[in-house]
Amino acid sequence: MTLITHNARHAARRSVLGARRFERGATLLEFIIYIGVISLVLTTATLFAMEMLHAQSKARALSEVVRNARFAASRLEIEIREAADVNVGASVFDTDPGTLSLATSTPATDPTIFAVSAGALTIKQGTGAAMPLTNAQVEVQEFTVENVGTPNRTRAIRLHLKVRAKSTGSLVSQTADTTVESTVRIQAKDGFGN
Repeated sequence: MTLITHNARHAARRSVLGARRFERGATLLEFIIYIGVISLVLTTATLFAMEMLHAQSKARALSEVVRNARFAASRLEIEIREAADVNVGASVFDTDPGTLSLATSTPATDPTIFAVSAGALTIKQGTGAAMPLTNAQVEVQEFTVENVGTPNRTRAIRLHLKVRAKSTGSLVSQTADTTVESTVRIQAKDGFGN
């Protein structure tokens, strides 16, 4: 019985020593696997975050471009509708960048001139200074005006305005642009009962 117990103890001791060796190896292997899994998760999270920043930046740039283009086009349309006439000699039609000069019935705003200066669409009314209609985050790529009115009948202007986001030079800067086209009729003395 002693012999069996002694052999059983010796086998148990070898089993415990072998288990310790196995546990040490398994701990190192588990650590390597753990580092690999954590690296994979962190890489995936970083790529996802970068993609989200990229999408956010693009949406912000497009929103800014659309907002500026709509504001500039709306202001152009209002001023054209309310103008008394088009100063054909002072306007530059069918050329990029164009210039639109409008005669108004109010001396303080006569003439109202739309032109592109340093990448911004500007408005100059009367003797006042030219004021930008677009902000510094965008630039006007194209601005053309076309006189599409009928002589002695209707006076209308076709507008073409392309606005683009300026590159900020940052890691996630985006390029976005939009084009607005519109035809606007001068309502004063247009031959339709005014």
